[in-house]
Amino acid sequence: MIRRRRNPHEHDPDKPPQEHSFRCSIHALNFPTPGQCAVEGCEERLEGIQNQPPTPDLAYHVALISGEPLPYEEKAEGWRVEQLVRAGAPIEVAERVAEDRSIDLHHAVQMFMSTTPELAERILL
Repeated sequence: MIRRRRNPHEHDPDKPPQEHSFRCSIHALNFPTPGQCAVEGCEERLEGIQNQPPTPDLAYHVALISGEPLPYEEKAEGWRVEQLVRAGAPIEVAERVAEDRSIDLHHAVQMFMSTTPELAERILL
């Protein structure tokens, strides 16, 4: 089962919203504490900004940008599902295609964008 990512605009009712954060202008990521950007190789000092919460799921975004393995395998799968659905795949088919790592995501997205979902499913699965 794919866990859907929480809407970044929702807030945890047990945690007060943070009205400021510290931003890396190079990577457009908002960090909860001051210091240096956590993306590998980035030496950018973080600038304080008001009225913007930290980037939701920061570890996931930093891993994507730096090319590191994603912290949670299911997040990568959820992202694959999201890309396939945007390309026109029905959610059930998108979940099956996303689970099969032998299927190239770019090829699958192109397939769903250029043909009917039924034909793309028969070809891919």
